[in-house]
Amino acid sequence: MDAEPEVLDELRRLRSRIPQLTGALVASVDGLVLAEDAPGVEPEGVAALTAAALGVAMRLADATGQGDFRELLVRGIHGYVATYAAGRSAVLTLLAQDRVNVGRLHLEGRRASTRIGELVDEAALRAGAAQSRAARAPTRTTTRSAPTRTRTARTPRALDRPRTRVPPRKVERTPHLMANTETTLKEALASIEGATGAALVDYTSGMALGTIGGSKSFDLTVAAAGNTDVVRAKLRTMEHLGLKGQIEDILITLSDQFHLIRLLTGRGGNGLFLYLVLDAKRANLAMARHQLKKIEEDLEV
Repeated sequence: MDAEPEVLDELRRLRSRIPQLTGALVASVDGLVLAEDAPGVEPEGVAALTAAALGVAMRLADATGQGDFRELLVRGIHGYVATYAAGRSAVLTLLAQDRVNVGRLHLEGRRASTRIGELVDEAALRAGAAQSRAARAPTRTTTRSAPTRTRTARTPRALDRPRTRVPPRKVERTPHLMANTETTLKEALASIEGATGAALVDYTSGMALGTIGGSKSFDLTVAAAGNTDVVRAKLRTMEHLGLKGQIEDILITLSDQFHLIRLLTGRGGNGLFLYLVLDAKRANLAMARHQLKKIEEDLEV
């Protein structure tokens, strides 16, 4: 596959963004390895099993009316295997430790699968165009003393080209993204008067990518999942009403608390929201909204 170097670079970047990843590979839907960075496992075997699981998952989604396949998550005692559709003819499979943040895994896996799908589909289109040009080109013959031999140019399909195995490279793991999330949440808790808890949440999955604060009686992970339903319900209501604007924030007022939800609108923030819990007796709500907006603008995801 002529896009293999770019795909391999994307896999290595993905592993650097999620330190708990132990391997990543891209395979065609029929189980052929296109690129891999998965030391310690047999990539051909994983690709073949992925193709088999993909077939079952696609039939299950179709039989239950859930639409086209998007992703599959398998959890074992020692970790996770996540598979994502990557374009029209490939899938991305990630192997992760059991301590991985599943919300972060889904977020990065979906982004990477989109980019990888574009690379693989472009490679397939280029190969198809090359085949068409070769088929239209006149056949060249060479006359020698021996019988005439006809040479016809043939370009293999991009997804069927023999794979050049690239030896696994040691990847420098950088906790930049997770550290940035942690720093942002700490800043929210320290700078906003009355703040008792904060979280960064992926509302497409309900997973908290990071939390700080809370208590035994107030589980921020549970609150994050519950407020995911609030965001989804509001987005559906806007869709039904035909409202075209964007949600800036949602305020929930309790007798002793304010719950503030701010959707991220910056680059890379689609599908995420900041969740802030405030003590109603100590918080200045207007100032809290202002500061949370500033924190959201500075957050890099």
